[in-house]
Amino acid sequence: LLFVCHPDLLQTVEAGLRQGRLDNFISYDKPSTTYRHVLHTLQASGIKPRVSLYSTSPDVMLQMVLRGKGVAALPRYMVDNLVDCGKLAAISSQAGTLTAVRPLCWLQLVGRQISPELEDFVRSSTK
Repeated sequence: LLFVCHPDLLQTVEAGLRQGRLDNFISYDKPSTTYRHVLHTLQASGIKPRVSLYSTSPDVMLQMVLRGKGVAALPRYMVDNLVDCGKLAAISSQAGTLTAVRPLCWLQLVGRQISPELEDFVRSSTK
């Protein structure tokens, strides 16, 4: 997961990080495993998130960030191209680019068709 924001917010967000806080954080729901991984990453870096919204949908979180409504930790496959073209900015802390590792596993039922996007993700994840 890569922590990202709208480019217009990058200086403000990184200034907050230097003070040990992450304002306007759009977070995964508290009961989720992803929330725990993200929170652990932030705590290990001495950063206290100030959550403005909880969501179960990375797509919703991405749209909010693209509109400049906050900061989120989103799957790299969703945001790498947007960072490369300047629509989003990757957030850096003193330790470098802020990322959270989230182990993933999946099952595919024999004979079950999956979307092309998921096929691409699975193919790139197993390299």
